[in-house]
Amino acid sequence: MGKSESLEEIHREIAECTNGDLYMSRKLTVPGEGPVDARVMFVGEAPGEKEDSEGRPFVGPSGRLFDKLLKKNGIDRAEVFITGVVKCRPPDNRNPQAHEIAACNTYLERQFDVIQPEVICALGSIALKTLLGPKASLNKVRGRPLLRNGITYYALYHPAAVFYRDELMEVLKKDMQGFAAFLQKMGLSRRGLPASAKAAEGFGTPHYAAEGRPFAGQE
Repeated sequence: MGKSESLEEIHREIAECTNGDLYMSRKLTVPGEGPVDARVMFVGEAPGEKEDSEGRPFVGPSGRLFDKLLKKNGIDRAEVFITGVVKCRPPDNRNPQAHEIAACNTYLERQFDVIQPEVICALGSIALKTLLGPKASLNKVRGRPLLRNGITYYALYHPAAVFYRDELMEVLKKDMQGFAAFLQKMGLSRRGLPASAKAAEGFGTPHYAAEGRPFAGQE
């Protein structure tokens, strides 16, 4: 079975999944989207109302902001894979609970295994802790590359955070510029970047994360 067929099979299983309890209130599953050979993956938290209705990730208000940030920094959404740690919408857009994240972790692991990204960008604390363990701190690791098991992890604030804390907008803009500059230095950005991103410095060889381990949410 080829990579495309393997990814399609995973997404079919997600569509029929009854693990946990979120399937009882969902409209559509949101497995994620992007090329099967994407070198960069973005991992968010969970679908919201708009995503639940369309079955696509990041299409609501935070998704529109996310798209603007990608475009401004020369990152083509069509060339990256976007998904979440949870594939069904939690009721009332609440944070996913530990057992709900654990119920979806196998799907996320399998997506990683098929796509084999070089860089995984965690959007928000929940995604970061799912990927690197419960001790991982967004405030400590945000905006810099972390190398674990041959994969570079990079953490940013979730775009939705700016709707609750206005002061994070400038932080997120700056961090996305830095991430775009890092991708360019890694040879993973095919489009031209704005001068502000090209000027970003300080992204040397990624160091190893000291806390947690991948997929600690399974415990």
